[in-house]
Amino acid sequence: MCRRNKSGMNLVFWQNMLSIHHSAYIRALADMGHRVTIVAAQRVPIPLRKLGWNVPDFGATQVLVAPDEKTVSELVCKSIMDTVHVIGGLRGYNLGERAFHACKINSARMGLISEGADPRGVKGVARRMLYNLDRIRYGRNVDFVLAMGRNGVRWYRERGWPQARIFPSAYITELPCMEDLDCCGRGSDERFEIIFVGQLIARKGVDILLRALGGIGSKNWRLTVVGDGPLRSDYEAITRRIGVDNRTQFMGALPNLQTLDLIASSDLLVLPSRFDGWGAVVNEALMRGVPAICSVRCGASDLLMERWRGEVFPAEDPDALRVALCSWLDGGRRTPELSRRIRSWSECIEGPKAAGYLIGILEHVYYGADCPVPPWYEQINGRTALDEI
Repeated sequence: MCRRNKSGMNLVFWQNMLSIHHSAYIRALADMGHRVTIVAAQRVPIPLRKLGWNVPDFGATQVLVAPDEKTVSELVCKSIMDTVHVIGGLRGYNLGERAFHACKINSARMGLISEGADPRGVKGVARRMLYNLDRIRYGRNVDFVLAMGRNGVRWYRERGWPQARIFPSAYITELPCMEDLDCCGRGSDERFEIIFVGQLIARKGVDILLRALGGIGSKNWRLTVVGDGPLRSDYEAITRRIGVDNRTQFMGALPNLQTLDLIASSDLLVLPSRFDGWGAVVNEALMRGVPAICSVRCGASDLLMERWRGEVFPAEDPDALRVALCSWLDGGRRTPELSRRIRSWSECIEGPKAAGYLIGILEHVYYGADCPVPPWYEQINGRTALDEI
């Protein structure tokens, strides 16, 4: 065991971009007095900038973008025993691989933060083999794995990583502005507003949602689809074929702030993905007091353990999704009371709570403190989500 640094930890985060899904808790870590650096391969990709994504506020965190080899080496070699490096996965971007190998060579303290991989089909078999190989080659050099949700935890356990080194994690989104929190979107219309936000690709499962809604045409609802992709025309054709085109609106890709406004004015968000490593739109809905339904293959299903704030259905099962939708439609539109209850619960997925949880993990791994429970895994009937993994 290393001696605890009473003046706070030195933390270095290695990411592929400066992401709004990490800024809230990284900023909170710096506010807590820890010395924090984020190193990114790029700022924000052009396609995301066109959708209104800006470089997020990291507060007092030191921010470095596209470092050269000398800078990478210096960051790893400096204060090796006092620094913990958190690397965004072993695959997918060159900077993370460079950081990992620099940490390995210098015996630096490090861990991974990563989603589980899509296990479906032939590509899923190949992914299993690659991730098994990563564990064999690199596992002994990694002190901990921050795996996205129970799905991510299962993925890494099945690849042979020691259970004691795997900890459930989550994407953390920014707190809404007060205008968002005040929006309930009711007006005088009693039509139930359902929203999907995401790419129009097969993995996101919009066809599953459309088939589910096709069987409940008698109820007063409207679906808003925000996002674009190669299957948009196919999905529009499905709505015409099943007779729901008059209450389905395809908005295309919208600026981020406009998308968040639409979520805030909806009654229910649905994420019917065949696979989603997390699904941060679920966070964004809950933080605005909007309940959500998602498939069990979404990492963010971890946030919907109690039915009053949403529901989880078996992936690729439109009949099960239809049953869930009917139940919410029968319950009527979202009420201010429900919105306040969901928003109050969602404090557990805000930046400060996530930052405290991460520090608890590091104190457990390096200093022998008790293992923390994720703040979003509340006890239900004496059990938590950890008991189900």
